[in-house]
Amino acid sequence: MGSRFEFSDQESKTSFPVELVQNGVFFPVRINGSKPLRFTLDSGSGASYVDQKTVVGLGLKFSGTTTVRGAGEGTIPVKVIEDVSIELPGLVTRGHKIHAADLGDVHWGGPLKGLLGYDFLERFVTIIDYPKAKMTIITPSAFKYDGPGVVLQLELQGRLPFVKGTIEVAGNVVEDLFLVDSGSQDAVDHPLISKSRNTRSTHAGIGLGKPTMGIFGTIDRFQLGPFQMTGLQGVASEVGLGSRLIGGQVLSRYKVIINYSRKELILEEFESRLD
Repeated sequence: MGSRFEFSDQESKTSFPVELVQNGVFFPVRINGSKPLRFTLDSGSGASYVDQKTVVGLGLKFSGTTTVRGAGEGTIPVKVIEDVSIELPGLVTRGHKIHAADLGDVHWGGPLKGLLGYDFLERFVTIIDYPKAKMTIITPSAFKYDGPGVVLQLELQGRLPFVKGTIEVAGNVVEDLFLVDSGSQDAVDHPLISKSRNTRSTHAGIGLGKPTMGIFGTIDRFQLGPFQMTGLQGVASEVGLGSRLIGGQVLSRYKVIINYSRKELILEEFESRLD
């Protein structure tokens, strides 16, 4: 497995600064030795993606096509690129199969050229330190956790991570599984939000896939493990992967550790940090 990736650091980890924009995490990535491209980390994506026009400009070859489900309605066709090398500061990881899609309309604090999804996350332990605007990537075998955070169990459904949470809206309480989606700007999305006392129509499922109409409303209480949040706002939609999710607006309240090898999501509150 070691031949699949290589760290510059002998401790099998790398840390580097990230740009935080509207709860999204952005950093430079080189694809097959390209110039640095602006990528984000998207735990809600079952694959890594790169902008299709960028791929053509780099001279990469497509090996075929497939269809995927995105945040919006229906499926979309994407082109497949085999045996891709992904380079981040201090790390080269090889042999990835990634998708190419048109990201030209996605502007998130600037043009987005790609995203790292499941195929990247499943190889490593990924630590998003929101208060320090820093990300750390480490091999699972080298990762030992003894911090003050809360360990939540992840349920992997295919290539997507879900965690249990409880949502309360207008006296209605539901425990459900929520997609852990660092690629969403939202707080919490769930169909129950349609019962909110104050609602308005909005677009939902913005991203890959066809946007649909949803209902924007207020969540009276949301509980994730021992953490309780009140007054969050979110969207009710019945379609797409974004119908039940926890997005960056919630995740950015914590130092977040994603460990697929142990099926764990670790959250540290800022004020409980030991360092």
